Amino acid sequence: MKYLSNYIDEPLTKLFKECGAFYAFSSTQFEEKRRDGTKYIDCKNGLICEEQHVPKLINGMHEIIEEGRKQDLKENGKEAIILRELLNHECFYTSYPDDAIEALEGYNFTEQEIRKIFKDNWHKYGV
Repeated sequence: MKYLSNYIDEPLTKLFKECGAFYAFSSTQFEEKRRDGTKYIDCKNGLICEEQHVPKLINGMHEIIEEGRKQDLKENGKEAIILRELLNHECFYTSYPDDAIEALEGYNFTEQEIRKIFKDNWHKYGV
């Protein structure tokens, strides 16, 4: 089964190149990647973007992620996505689905739907 990242990584990489965006977590990394004479904006969490392209980057990221979620839902279905995230976040090990609930916020699944799938699969994956 694919993850959301499988649907969004390639389009995000293309968008980053178009916008002169990159990740830098230190001044050394920033200096290695920046272009002379270009003004940059810190978009948070290490993401740096050329000033003139920030709106394109932000809007594009939102669109790409939303389209990725739609494709994920189309190919995998709600129950499989929820179970995937419950397993990915080791919710059956911790006995709490909270991390998966948070990770799935953008999918517009209800907390009750996620908890039901957690409960329904406890016998199979619970410790």
